[in-house]
Amino acid sequence: MGTINVMSIVFFCLIGAINIRLLYFLGDKRISSRTAWYYGVATLTAAFLLQPIWLAQPRIITSVFDEILPPLVCAAVVWLSGQLFLLPIFTALCLLASATKKCGTEVAVNSLRISRRAFLQGSVLGAPLLAFGMGGKAVYEAMREMTLQQLTVAFPDLPVTLDGFVIAQISDAHLGPYFSLARLDETLALVAQAKPDMLVITGDLIGDMALLRQGVKKISDLAAGLKQKVYFCWGNHEYYHRIDEVRAELEEAGIVILENESCHIKVGEGELYLAGVDYPRGHKKEVEEKRLPFLEAALAEIPENTFHVLLAHHPDFLKEAFVKRVPLTLAGHTHGGQVKLFGRYLINFGYRYLAGLYQEGRSYGYVHTGTGQWLPLRVNCPPQVSLITLRKEG
Repeated sequence: MGTINVMSIVFFCLIGAINIRLLYFLGDKRISSRTAWYYGVATLTAAFLLQPIWLAQPRIITSVFDEILPPLVCAAVVWLSGQLFLLPIFTALCLLASATKKCGTEVAVNSLRISRRAFLQGSVLGAPLLAFGMGGKAVYEAMREMTLQQLTVAFPDLPVTLDGFVIAQISDAHLGPYFSLARLDETLALVAQAKPDMLVITGDLIGDMALLRQGVKKISDLAAGLKQKVYFCWGNHEYYHRIDEVRAELEEAGIVILENESCHIKVGEGELYLAGVDYPRGHKKEVEEKRLPFLEAALAEIPENTFHVLLAHHPDFLKEAFVKRVPLTLAGHTHGGQVKLFGRYLINFGYRYLAGLYQEGRSYGYVHTGTGQWLPLRVNCPPQVSLITLRKEG
């Protein structure tokens, strides 16, 4: 169950207070104490709506909240992200105001000269529209956009029978208030159109247990049109819910769970081994100590010199997989930080492998940026379905 994060509430309220002070500095003396009070209440309410107690357990009070909370949380995200975008804009305007105050009463804009006061007033009026527009775009990108990420990975020792084999990967759907059954339908339709040979799900499928059965049924219906079964490895959010119920539903639907084990798959006249590791729960040191035993158990039944792919929710498994020379590892968990600016993923939470394709020697690791999210905000990092095509090098 989620808890209230007091520090995040204080942080957002502080950002709001700074923005009010910067706006006052920019010359808007019309700001009354009542306006500031309303602004503060709006920021406090939005910060409270963004707490884990709602995001992790949206059904905590009544099922009515399933319909009410998502749009409220989306509005809160627009407001709070707008505050974050406003801070650098207002700061830059304050610096400009100070500089132009020393230089004169006019500012040059596109070869025109306008009064300093008119320029600042126009900027102050336009800044919120820009900031909240960016916040709205971030919510729209999370809730409505979806990309088909295609990549080809070549291996010199890939069996000829696997040349052109396509694996579709979805990860971190968090099926629930911010990734609906309708959204799952759209995602699975995208997978079906791509006609992959296999679908793998690298954890964090469920965010609301009420949608479990219907969601798994939709995935099972898709599997009927694939050449291979659907394969799954555990994520951390499965452990936050009733994992035994999740296991029962997946197994009944014919979805194969790989939990520190592997399976042999026939591909025409050839073969492929697919391994999967459990999510290593615990503190940082415990997680590090569990990874290698989990991986060794998953690889134990795979014969030497046979091509194999590893499924792991946690991307830190790439480190051990590279040491063990696993040809290809598919992971998720990070969501790519959900924010990408100037070509860089800005929020990495300390992950060495955050997003995209990595290579060490002849081994590859791919970290999915997430098909869904538990917080409806993405900036230049849209949800994705990944298609990985295996090719024989040369």
